[in-house]
Amino acid sequence: MRTNFKEFILMSAELATNTPEENHRRSVLLEYIFHDLDAKFEKVEGYYKGIKEVSYMVFLNIPQGITTEVFALIAFNKFNQESILHRGTDNVATLIYHDHSEIIGKCVEINAKLANELENFTRFPKTNRYMGVI
Repeated sequence: MRTNFKEFILMSAELATNTPEENHRRSVLLEYIFHDLDAKFEKVEGYYKGIKEVSYMVFLNIPQGITTEVFALIAFNKFNQESILHRGTDNVATLIYHDHSEIIGKCVEINAKLANELENFTRFPKTNRYMGVI
């Protein structure tokens, strides 16, 4: 029997070159956008290229128009992001860039030790659980 996973996007408004104050302002703005779109999201800790950032897991709702394309446009055009991560209902993780996409593996729960060995992973502060792409 095949399991359907919840489809989501992982994204951030932060840039490594910004001050903490500017990144905070950008994150607040992104949360306002989520609320305006009536998008369901969870604030998480993202580690991207070894750098911790405020990230968001945004659950997609295709019938309401909450699609991957919507968040790609927001990430690239509004926040100048390099990429976003999409996890499909098949659990396949795809990095989406401005001009191409790349399948990078499957999203799995990982332990803290493995997370700290990876360059990219997500931590859920509420539960202290970790997710990575393997």
